[in-house]
This record gives sequence, structure tokens and C-alpha cells, in this order.
Amino acid sequence: MKTYLLDSLNRIKRKGENLDAKTILCNKSWLIFNDSGDKELYIFQENGEVLISLNGIVSKGSWQYIPANKSIVISVKENSYMLHPSFMANNMMALKLDGTERYMLMIEEKSRLAHNVKTIEDINNHFISIEEAERNKEHEEKRKEQEAILLDKETKLRNEANKAWLENEAVIMAKNKKYQKYKLYSRVIIFLTYCSLILFVVLLCNPEIAIEATLFFLVFCILLGFGANLSTKLNKIYDIEKGNFLENYLNK
Repeated sequence: MKTYLLDSLNRIKRKGENLDAKTILCNKSWLIFNDSGDKELYIFQENGEVLISLNGIVSKGSWQYIPANKSIVISVKENSYMLHPSFMANNMMALKLDGTERYMLMIEEKSRLAHNVKTIEDINNHFISIEEAERNKEHEEKRKEQEAILLDKETKLRNEANKAWLENEAVIMAKNKKYQKYKLYSRVIIFLTYCSLILFVVLLCNPEIAIEATLFFLVFCILLGFGANLSTKLNKIYDIEKGNFLENYLNK
């Protein structure tokens, strides 16, 4: 069992205190990282036994999870080691040797990572990439949080602005002479439209004056066109006034 000092790991957020060590460790073949070239495997059994293979030579030991201080005790021959699970991600588990700043690194043998890390530099680069990913994740979460706060403020402010507009709408539109002029024209057009429609229906009942009925129908259609045009102009003026009011309110 070889341990390492890893500053890159110390900078990463701890993810080991609440790990279900027994579930994670058992029934998997763990490659113990070392830079000596030896292949060392640990296989943790649920009955508390650990099989240790060093370059194919197998020996047996025991292991136990200690809930009191959230540690794992591994006993090999005459030696016992107390280790604290500190980090688990990407098929790698780091266990800190109690009372030190040194780590034992275990990698799932069947994972791609087991074939990609051969040196301590590879390990450091791996943890640096995790650190950068965590930092980017934090920045993204903060950015989204700030955006949510700003959006919430903007939504509340817009709701206030719309409420203020409804309270002042009648006074503001009453002061707009062009709007009031078109509004008057629109009322006249509506009145004339209804009148022409009524006259058309009345005259249509008399076949002898079908031509006059047709003329009133044409007048009705023309008035409808004028009415639609005036309605568009009124809506445009209204939207401009409302837009200006809301913009001024939001810029205060």
C-alpha cells in the first residue's frame, strides 16, 4: 500500500464523509495506484475479508468500516491502516491515512481511468481537471442564481410598472389629442357602419330597389375598411404611449 501527498486533491471539495463505503467498495476489483510498476489489486468482500493481489500473488487480509469516525480499517498481515474516505468520482476513490495528509488512491480496475493514469503527474492532472470542472460548475451556478435574482426583480418591477400604467392609463390617453381624434372618428364610423347595414337589410327586402341595397352594402364594406384602419392606428398610438410610460417607469 503506497500513499501520496496531493495538493491538487486537497483543493477539491470533500465528497467522502457521507459515502456508503461498504456499497462502493464491495464486489469490485480496485487497482491501488502506485508508480513502481507493480500491479496491486484489492477486492473487498462483504464478510469483512479483503483479497490482495500483488503481481498475481494473492494474500488475504481483513477490513472494517468504523462508523464512529467514518473510517475504514484495513489489516494486512501484522499491519493495520486507518483510512478516511475523502473523495469519490470518476471511478476513483481517495482514502486519507489517519493523522497525515497522505492518500491511498484506488481505481476501479475495469474503468478507462485505470488505463489512463500511470504516473503521479497523471493523477495530479486528473484532479486538476476535476477542480476546474467544479470551479466552472460553481461559476455557472452563481451566474444562474444571479440571473434568477435579476429576472425576479425585473418581473416584479414590470408588474409594478403595468399596475401603474393601468392606474394612469385613462389620464394619459385623454391627453393624447391624436388618439382622441381617431377615437371620435372611430365612433362615427361605427355608427355609420351599423346604419348602412340596417339600410341594406331593409332595402334588400324590396326587389324593386335592389340597386340601392347594393350601394348601401358597398358603403358598409368601405366603412368596415375605414374602421379597421382607425382601429389599427388607435392600437399603435396606445402601444407607443404604454411603451414610453413603462420605459420611463423602469428607468427611474
